[in-house]
Amino acid sequence: MSILRGKRLKDQPLEIAKFTSSANTDQRIVEHVISINIAHTLSLLREGAIPRSDGVKCLKALLSLDPQKIDIAVSDEDVHVTIERLVSELAGPSGGFLNLAKSRNDQVATALRMEARRALANIALELCDLISALLTKAKAEQNSLMPYYTHLQRAQPTTVAHVLLAHAHALERDLERTFFVLKNVNLCPMGAAAGCGSTIKIDRKRIAKILAFDGVLQNTIDAVATRDFVLDAIFVASSIMSNLSVLCEHLILWSTKEFNFVRLSDEHVSTSSAMPHKRNPVVPEIIRAKSSQVVGKLIAAFSIVNALPYGYNLDLQELNALLFDTFDVTQQSLKIATQLVQKLEFLKESLDRATKDHSLCSTDLAEWLCVEKKIPYREAYHYVGDAIVHGDLKADKAQTLSVLDPQKSVQKRATEGGPSKLSTTFQIRALSAKIFKVKRRIFVKLKIFDEVPLKISQEAKKEVMNIDS
Repeated sequence: MSILRGKRLKDQPLEIAKFTSSANTDQRIVEHVISINIAHTLSLLREGAIPRSDGVKCLKALLSLDPQKIDIAVSDEDVHVTIERLVSELAGPSGGFLNLAKSRNDQVATALRMEARRALANIALELCDLISALLTKAKAEQNSLMPYYTHLQRAQPTTVAHVLLAHAHALERDLERTFFVLKNVNLCPMGAAAGCGSTIKIDRKRIAKILAFDGVLQNTIDAVATRDFVLDAIFVASSIMSNLSVLCEHLILWSTKEFNFVRLSDEHVSTSSAMPHKRNPVVPEIIRAKSSQVVGKLIAAFSIVNALPYGYNLDLQELNALLFDTFDVTQQSLKIATQLVQKLEFLKESLDRATKDHSLCSTDLAEWLCVEKKIPYREAYHYVGDAIVHGDLKADKAQTLSVLDPQKSVQKRATEGGPSKLSTTFQIRALSAKIFKVKRRIFVKLKIFDEVPLKISQEAKKEVMNIDS
């Protein structure tokens, strides 16, 4: 029987209890909920809101709980009720003070944010590793020519490094988005109680500081009702996974016999059950599929919160599984994508053959005619286009040969961010320096987040010792 139902309501049938329970997903936030209860109890003691002996009994009970060994019963409804029940079993009637001036509403919102901030920091770390892998591979392939494609048609000459850097820059923007979301996530709802605060004096800022938040949410209804941080987190994960799917799509295409630009390592491919010659790119295919799953979760999350009355509704509980699954899929996909890139082999002979087509440099020739021969660009454009159609685009003169040389074409493209070695070298160095700094920031944040249970336990033990002495 749930301690919340008591004599007021009959016990729910097991089928209904299972249907409304969040036991399956709450296991993930048990540690956070214990830390929140300790922080809240310390606050109640500091304000003199509860008898010290009762508060200390609650602290002792909370300190004795092992998050790994807590089994959330379906009859408890959720982890919050489980923790209150366990504390009451250990502390006796004193456990009844535990929920003074707080609610499951502010507690779950806080626990979700604590889990989200840690997950986002870990995702940022995986992003850094993938970007670093792309930069390392790009540095090794700065002189490797390949066609750049538009509409999946060969367009202009570029380098493998230039293409890999394009993916690195896209992921670096995802890294920036992740930090933006992390900043908004790391605000504390505690003290908002059910949504209108409490008659009990609670120092919200102090609780936020103890729990390693950067501040508090300024409106108590907003604090418990909003799940925009969940939408933001799933959105940034969707963006990351979308960019991963583009990278994987390239690797899938490039690994075909028709392109033959790359060879995936044996551990990232599988053979056919019937055709022994096959090297199926199963790993990038699965990442590509998981990208669609994450986007689906984003749509589902928006559908849940759309048009909800702004207060706590149990609909919000259904977001938790979407959020946790998104974190797991994204972090795992990033880790495996990093390994995929690290073990990529670019096939130079095939790349060289693909860039010997003079038509790749048709724009170069039109630009040369415009600048050197003073022919209006559109006229030069049509001239070169007609030559290609009629097969007359031949490098039979020294000047034309130079203009149509893909290697020279690439090095002459001095545009900032372009494929020249000077440009790609600058991009690699700039991104490498940025990633180095970002990783240091992430490690600092993760250390702060991970130390919360230990630090808060130490503070609680001091309080207990003061009473015992």
